[in-house]
Amino acid sequence: MATTTLSQFNIAKLRQIVATALSLPDELVFSGRKHQVDKLNAFVTVDLTTSQEIGTSRREFDGDNETETIYTACQSLVSISAYGENAIALMLKLRTLLQSSSCLDAFRAENWGLLSCSDVRNLSATVAYDYEERGQMDLTITHEHSVIALLFRTQAVDIHPNYQSISINKETKR
Repeated sequence: MATTTLSQFNIAKLRQIVATALSLPDELVFSGRKHQVDKLNAFVTVDLTTSQEIGTSRREFDGDNETETIYTACQSLVSISAYGENAIALMLKLRTLLQSSSCLDAFRAENWGLLSCSDVRNLSATVAYDYEERGQMDLTITHEHSVIALLFRTQAVDIHPNYQSISINKETKR
């Protein structure tokens, strides 16, 4: 099926918003799932944890019935973690900064809504004989995922009432 994505949750943009809010270089805010952290002293990770549909999707058809656009309202849980010196303080600061006009404007520009910030959790631990400070919190964000899909034109329909079967021959519209 040929599709085009119109909008989706952009986790890279969220990382950029977090880096800007904390006045950190973009290279210190990244995905914790894909990055090597051997040489970094302090950094922040931002990762999508879950995303669920809110309600049911809605569909709109174009005038010629060649395409349909599907809109899905979503609620996503994003995990933000800070590692290194002052990690807890950094998370407390970020939780407050996310309520600033500039952060809320950045969310609005992406058509996101910030529903909630969790408590900041202290996940500090001893790692390789050394103490490492860690702070973590979750954000609940609403957003819309929308996709355009091509519809198929029905070329012929064969109905056989005695056999109780229907066969439909379809071909893609171009």
